[in-house]
Amino acid sequence: MTGNNTLETLLTERDVAGLLKVSIATIRRRRLLGQPPAWIKVGASVRYSPSELAGFVESRRIGGGCRQLVGDNWAMIVKRVLLGIIIVVVVLAFVVHRSPQAAGRMHIFPHEKARTLGER
Repeated sequence: MTGNNTLETLLTERDVAGLLKVSIATIRRRRLLGQPPAWIKVGASVRYSPSELAGFVESRRIGGGCRQLVGDNWAMIVKRVLLGIIIVVVVLAFVVHRSPQAAGRMHIFPHEKARTLGER
């Protein structure tokens, strides 16, 4: 063999599961759903490229560095911020548009009787 051979030793499901510290069922489920890591079919066998697996692991890195937020992480952050804004707007709309009569009967402490605005 020469030094410029690009063919790698391929890994089995069991090898990948052991390296990632997950069950073989997890590896199979990800493959069934079309999720990474990428796999190679060799006849009826499924194999994984070590370089593809390394790329998959690197792409899953979260924190620990000064990397920019990109892709799915960015989309998740935007969704959570928008959901927070929507919740705040709905709560404020409820508080502002509540009738004064309803505000007077509000129970601050559950064991107290409801008081109207005129009673003190």
